[in-house]
Amino acid sequence: MQKELDELLGYKYTDTDNTRLTPGEIYVRLEKVKSLGQIIPYVDQAYYLRLEK
Repeated sequence: MQKELDELLGYKYTDTDNTRLTPGEIYVRLEKVKSLGQIIPYVDQAYYLRLEK
């Protein structure tokens, strides 16, 4: 999921932060987001993955 988000926003998470993400966690640089609609599906999916744990 992080890779998809990186491609959508045009940057690589690993280029900006070396923190290891947990399951259901995504890293979003908000300055790269043009509209909330771009990331809502990823936020929803991360939320539901967190509930499964």
